[in-house]
Amino acid sequence: MKPAIFIFVALTTIGGVGWWMWMDTTPMVKVEAVTRGKVKHSSPGRVEVLPERAQRLSSMRTGRVERVIMQPNSTSRPIEAGEVIIQLETEDVELALNEIQASLKAAEARLATESELALQVASESRELEDFRVLAKEGRYPLAELRKKEDALKGLQARLEVEEITLREKVESYRAKEAQTLSHLEDLTIKSPFGGILTEVFVSPGDHVQQGKELGILHSRERLIRIALNEEDFQGVAVEQEVAVSFLSHGDQIFKGEVERLSEVLDSSTNRRHLFVNLDDGNDRFAAGSSGEAEIVKASKKNVILVPRRALVGSSVCIWKEGVLEIRQVKVGHRNLLTAEVLEGLTEGELVVVKTPHLFRNGQRARLAESQN
Repeated sequence: MKPAIFIFVALTTIGGVGWWMWMDTTPMVKVEAVTRGKVKHSSPGRVEVLPERAQRLSSMRTGRVERVIMQPNSTSRPIEAGEVIIQLETEDVELALNEIQASLKAAEARLATESELALQVASESRELEDFRVLAKEGRYPLAELRKKEDALKGLQARLEVEEITLREKVESYRAKEAQTLSHLEDLTIKSPFGGILTEVFVSPGDHVQQGKELGILHSRERLIRIALNEEDFQGVAVEQEVAVSFLSHGDQIFKGEVERLSEVLDSSTNRRHLFVNLDDGNDRFAAGSSGEAEIVKASKKNVILVPRRALVGSSVCIWKEGVLEIRQVKVGHRNLLTAEVLEGLTEGELVVVKTPHLFRNGQRARLAESQN
């Protein structure tokens, strides 16, 4: 009796050790059941919110800052078109302008006033007419008449040169006035459009050089730009459905449609861009916001579905009664989460969804403890 008990205990111990060894060497797999439902064929992308217009403000002239609408590192503020953002000192330019305008006024007065030379030409012209009458009657020598005519032509030429010189002076002063007024205008940096002044880099008293960047202005209108990998761009078209999530809005999903496609490929990232209009408008999102997007190219109902992570190329790993099978399938529409299987699977089969590429055909495996 005792030998039989001993043999039983020994066999039980060996079996238990063998079972634990089998359990220890048999990998665990996480599976999900093949289901039937609706699939969206979509492309994933990265979202960025941009201002429709972005203007880097710069100085057209060298000068010293007299006043500025807000200080550096201040909170962004709204601003209207034409509103003065930065004013540079204008005193020296205004003095120069006053001097030019005074000279212009004097030159215009001289041009409008009849000169002594003009009076002399008028007097000589009247006398010449009298001498012509006398010469016609034979009472004045023709030679003297010709001298009088030549002398008058000389006076008229001098008068013409005098008028040209005066007009040139007037035009020169007018040009200087316009140039100085332009200079004066360049010392006032105004908002070219209504928007949001996001940054200012100077304070009163700062000396700025021509072309120096002084601030950044954004329009209130927003563009929602989505970047797609080149291989995901195929099939994307205007008016397709879009779903967007922003990091700043948690799990909230915003829907819209594709407005236009970029014709340019960014060769450094192999990405192309498209622009979308979201329902209820784009302008409610802050410039610089980012997130994820999904462009829905097509959708189908009542199809065989597997989790996208179960696919290894065009194959899946199936678990059935402790044995794994690597099976080729025909894949249809797919998106970030799910994929349509046209051939090769039936509803209810269990597919490995965690690292399916690590297993081989015919390998034994057990389900993860949470799935028992």
